[in-house]
Amino acid sequence: MEANQRSHVVVVEDDINDAILLRHQLTKAEIDDYVVFKSNGKEALDFMLQEPVPPLAIFLDLHLPGMSGVDLFKRVRQEPRLKAVPVIVMTGFNDPHDTEACRKLGATAFLRKPIQLATFISTVAHLFPAKIRAD
Repeated sequence: MEANQRSHVVVVEDDINDAILLRHQLTKAEIDDYVVFKSNGKEALDFMLQEPVPPLAIFLDLHLPGMSGVDLFKRVRQEPRLKAVPVIVMTGFNDPHDTEACRKLGATAFLRKPIQLATFISTVAHLFPAKIRAD
């Protein structure tokens, strides 16, 4: 497959410290070469709609500038080619309305911030079985 037709993992995170931590965890899990970081919902949606293949997964922060994570999740589920993409919700807040909205939209998993490496790897291992190895 050509580089421009390779699936990516899209991380939508506006906090630079959380993005750095997540990049470190993705490196430890040996899936960082597939990752594209976007800092807001509009940028992420535009990227996913322009890519020739849908992402392998979306790691979604719920509290984003502009378009919220929940609104982005709704838009993703409205797009036929993105509808089945696994969405892993990342949040440091315990908002029951957001959690319920994401459950109804079919969130694959919820990761509470700060995300611990062991929790992260166990959560995503089923998404990338050939890439995740036990150390």
